[in-house]
Amino acid sequence: MKIFFILLPLLFSISFYAQDAELLKKIGARKDKDGNILLGKAFIRKDDRSISFPGRINVREGVIEVLVSTPRGRMHESLIVTELDPFQLQMALVLAGYDNGDITRGAPFHIEIIYGKFRRINVDEWLYDSTAGKPKEKGTYVFVGSSFKDKQCLASLEGNLININSLDKSTILNAALSPKSALHEYIVRKEKMPEAGLKNRESPLEGYEETPVRVILVPVVTPADTGKNGKREMAPAEGPKTK
Repeated sequence: MKIFFILLPLLFSISFYAQDAELLKKIGARKDKDGNILLGKAFIRKDDRSISFPGRINVREGVIEVLVSTPRGRMHESLIVTELDPFQLQMALVLAGYDNGDITRGAPFHIEIIYGKFRRINVDEWLYDSTAGKPKEKGTYVFVGSSFKDKQCLASLEGNLININSLDKSTILNAALSPKSALHEYIVRKEKMPEAGLKNRESPLEGYEETPVRVILVPVVTPADTGKNGKREMAPAEGPKTK
């Protein structure tokens, strides 16, 4: 990911001013007629600055520590798997104008999931805090940003996009947990997830059929960001439009 250091000044200039088509082209992004931006598989929605990308359910039961990873990541403990490069998610967040930082300073998001016929839920509804003995409280996930070593994006090398309780420097977002709750064990609430059949009824070890989902990073809204009714306008359950 050596190109990051070349593109970083461009990203800040694009996010601060109106997005220029030529500059977007240089980083491999493009803008549709509505002003939405597609960077790799990451879709930046202009109206609410939400960012979404496709994935699939990976782990349906047991302990997880990673919310979203790539196939090269910790798939044995990752709830969702995506083909989106973590580095591109980091670029999309910067492009959308978000700042990264530690848990107390980075831009916070709610993580929502679309599945089936446009069913939309908060991803924390699928998790159970086995240490506390209750469903995981709905919380936020913070743009901490990946560290780089030898000009390589560590999140891309390790395959992490969104972590739950590992406060390392090799992920893009991490759950905003207290030091105490960061040590808790989180398991999947299988009964809350969409049903999926076995790939082979005669061999359960082959796993379940794939269930596609869309992961949405919804920016946390402050009172100043809300309308007169004090409520955030929900973004439609959609990604980039296809012709």
